[in-house]
Amino acid sequence: MEFLIVAVGGCLGAISRYAVSKLTGHYNSFPWATLLVNIGGSFLIGCFSAWSERFSSADYLRLFLTVGFLGAFTTFSAFSGETLLLFRSGFFITGFFNIALNLIGSLTAVFGAFYITKFLI
Repeated sequence: MEFLIVAVGGCLGAISRYAVSKLTGHYNSFPWATLLVNIGGSFLIGCFSAWSERFSSADYLRLFLTVGFLGAFTTFSAFSGETLLLFRSGFFITGFFNIALNLIGSLTAVFGAFYITKFLI
């Protein structure tokens, strides 16, 4: 049953990731869709962490949301590949900018969401 829950969450997360990519269009100089899903996914993980601390959440919900949906929605592997491509193409400043925005943005989102959600609930 756990594998099915993760699979359904993963399917929905992958579809959502693809939708974000289609909505933002193809990037010419910067991978905006990947940045958005990494920060958005980190924000959602922060919210869920705070929520599950306050309310005892079922393991199935945790598996569905964090392992399944957000695991497929966030694209750290895509971020890594795109950063490699930027560096290999000679866009070193853009590559470092991509790294900084993804890491700082995602960490800020997860910590911010955690404390905002704790305050609100």
